[in-house]
Amino acid sequence: MKVKNVKFTKCFNLGNYQNEVIGIEIEPEEGERAEDVIKQAKLFVERESQKFVKDLEQAKLVVSNEDRFITGVVKSAKALIDSSEAELPF
Repeated sequence: MKVKNVKFTKCFNLGNYQNEVIGIEIEPEEGERAEDVIKQAKLFVERESQKFVKDLEQAKLVVSNEDRFITGVVKSAKALIDSSEAELPF
């Protein structure tokens, strides 16, 4: 069997009945084992989701103490929070 692509996706619960699916598709290099590629894909997805959660927590901290930060940082934090809380159009 020859593996052409490995795809890994994971669904994350954002709360408020919302989910986010993060995934990656990798084409293994010559000689790479599918098991190793799957581990790499899983690590990438987990790392990216953790980064988003940390960024969101930091943004909430900035907004709750906005008098301590410059306007541009506060605006960016609010934009990240707004994008994470956006309602579905249906």
